[in-house]
Amino acid sequence: MSDFRPRIVKNAVEIDKLSLTTPCPSAQGKFSKLIFKLMTAKNQMNPRFIVFTNDPADQNDRTRGQITANLDLPVFFTLVAKLRAVAASPEDCSEILQNTNYTFPGGKRSAEPSVVGEIRFGKKDGVCWISILDIDQSRPKIKFEFMPSRFHRFVDRTGAEIPKGKISPMVLTGYCDILSNLVIGVAIKDYDSNYDPKAEEAAKGGGNRGNFGGGNKPSYQNNKPAEVEQDFDF
Repeated sequence: MSDFRPRIVKNAVEIDKLSLTTPCPSAQGKFSKLIFKLMTAKNQMNPRFIVFTNDPADQNDRTRGQITANLDLPVFFTLVAKLRAVAASPEDCSEILQNTNYTFPGGKRSAEPSVVGEIRFGKKDGVCWISILDIDQSRPKIKFEFMPSRFHRFVDRTGAEIPKGKISPMVLTGYCDILSNLVIGVAIKDYDSNYDPKAEEAAKGGGNRGNFGGGNKPSYQNNKPAEVEQDFDF
């Protein structure tokens, strides 16, 4: 029986230094973390942004304290192009990428895909940011800023620290460069890493293709696009 689900193997995209952290707005003293993954399986490359909220009130069997945005490669690179435009914008701005999927209320697949989450991103006071939101409006809404780590700071020739609004667009541009190159490299390297001729033949003969494609069954408590909060002021 073949299994085409994404394998859980770390690759270069998951370098820990590429993660973003910020104080959790809904849990004092806790820090939230945003990481990037590239899930691989035969003929599949699926980028994901994952937020670990680290909010004790957000831990349950459904969410496990994680907010995930699943993308495909074309949408990922479109998002990167959008982020580059944000970094280059002379004015503050914001945009939304809505992610849709089938949902399974009561164990039955919905007739049509609906909004299951959003990626919001933009620039405010010159500082570039990104946020991964769940459709469930009770969950934490966390904004991650693109800034150098606390171990580094950029200064001018007088030693004065460069303002956040001037350095943040450059940091975001750097992230776009890094992620784009890493994703391309991993995609080329891992494209055939899960190839299994026997599994492919079994699949052609009607074998179980697993839950990687349209058969996956995410479960969401709320799944109506109209319920996505539109006044999230970032």
